[in-house]
Amino acid sequence: MKLPKRMKKLPKYEDRWDTGLFVGLVEGTNEIRVLTPNGTLKVNSVRRMPVPQRRDRELLKAIRGLPWEPVPSDAPRPVRVDRFDVEPVKGARGVWRCVVDCSSGTYIRSLAADLGTALGGGAHLRSLRRTSVGGFTLDDAGTIESPTLLPVSAAVQHLESVLVDEDTAVLVGHGRVLPLEQLQVSGGGPWAVMGEDGALLAVYESHPQGGKPTVVIPR
Repeated sequence: MKLPKRMKKLPKYEDRWDTGLFVGLVEGTNEIRVLTPNGTLKVNSVRRMPVPQRRDRELLKAIRGLPWEPVPSDAPRPVRVDRFDVEPVKGARGVWRCVVDCSSGTYIRSLAADLGTALGGGAHLRSLRRTSVGGFTLDDAGTIESPTLLPVSAAVQHLESVLVDEDTAVLVGHGRVLPLEQLQVSGGGPWAVMGEDGALLAVYESHPQGGKPTVVIPR
């Protein structure tokens, strides 16, 4: 799970259908794996082929890869930059300080290079300091010499949280996709799902069939 930095909902790519062999779900996440001639794919949904096409021997001969080794996606990853402030550093000619609020996956060094290109010259990143991630800021930082062990729930303190009963907690622990009504949530999420004892059980996000876990905490 990646923690956002003031990240807003990102646009999704249009659906694309590939032909392959369904091999199952990843335990705990319900991630769908399909074998294809291009390797193992992680997909959002599957649908049955017409009966006459289900025994395609040429396809079976052509498939490559292993279920636990999906091929990396070649699709560009959308990122969001909500703030990009630039100011000169006093006493340092040609040096500028930038403050960026962005989504996870944003390559800050590329932003620096793009800024130089836009100005008709060149630029590079001299130093980089992360000042916040998720709900954490520099005020929450500690030292390597004196580390502080935080509860798992602290990592999702910036998310909307919901308490579920024991029966629902069992289903959540199994990584089940659940109706939003059962989770007592609405909207697109994500949500931190907590047990009756206040412990973090999972993080759920919106799914066509309700709520889907992106991470489940073993108990």
